[in-house]
Amino acid sequence: DKLRQFYRDHLTEPYTGDQGGEEGSVKLTAAYLAARSAASGWAISHADKDTHGLYSRHLAPMPATARRSAFLVDVQDNRVYWSLEAEDDERSRSDVAWGYEYANASQQPWTDGELHALLDRVAGLAEELCEHTVLIARTIDVAHWQAKIIPWLQRNRAWLPTAGVDHKIAQGMRHNAVPGVPGVIYLHAPDAWNLPGRLLHSIDVQKVREQALNRYLVAPGKPGCSLLPKGLATNDTWIKHQLAQELVELTSGARVWRKTKGGGRHDYQDLKTYAEAIFALYHHQAARASQPRRQRGRIGTIGHTGENE
Repeated sequence: DKLRQFYRDHLTEPYTGDQGGEEGSVKLTAAYLAARSAASGWAISHADKDTHGLYSRHLAPMPATARRSAFLVDVQDNRVYWSLEAEDDERSRSDVAWGYEYANASQQPWTDGELHALLDRVAGLAEELCEHTVLIARTIDVAHWQAKIIPWLQRNRAWLPTAGVDHKIAQGMRHNAVPGVPGVIYLHAPDAWNLPGRLLHSIDVQKVREQALNRYLVAPGKPGCSLLPKGLATNDTWIKHQLAQELVELTSGARVWRKTKGGGRHDYQDLKTYAEAIFALYHHQAARASQPRRQRGRIGTIGHTGENE
């Protein structure tokens, strides 16, 4: 068993992708992403840190070409991570803003009331930062603290509950898949789900993560690329999170995601993965709604219920 584990851990090849269909391939590295930020960023990202340690935010202005945006939240043990991703008419993306927030200055785990107040604060930030674009989705990962988050969701119906699942679990949920968005979104109501009329959006993170990160390999200016704001260094937290896991190819030919050597947290990578799935779902719903003689619901937001928004 130990010998087999050694081969699984060491006889692997890092995944590389084509750079915008050009000859050769490139591997995502901190130096590559920092150079991409310097060469093709639309504006400088500014750090905004609270003097009492309540939050750390990195903010760039919304790109002039942005047409729609998604705001994503991931609740962890004692903090909340969030990110804002924008998209233009060519479906190219921009990493506009990101940050993490604490419920209290002591940075200790929260009470229910503190968590809900924190989420209210983050929700207000979403509305502020997404000005001048169509905010297609506000999502919150409920994998952790689900029992505490659901009461907040009950009074915030504009927010979409999400969760990341691995590929094996996703395969077992095929009957819940959204037609036209294969392997990306699975809609279901888990046991003890207390959100009547609303479904959990489970995302196959192993499959979608590759799609999301491959956007960094598309040449800037080409449809489907992903741009970083100017000013990011190789040790920037956003860059470190994006590189904390990588896709490797085993000797068997299977490709799996593994934590990189020295890799730490990957919350921002998770949020970028969720954004990829959410934009795919948005475009699927928009295409269905454009079909003649069928009532497909409102276009512009995902999971709209028309209540308490």
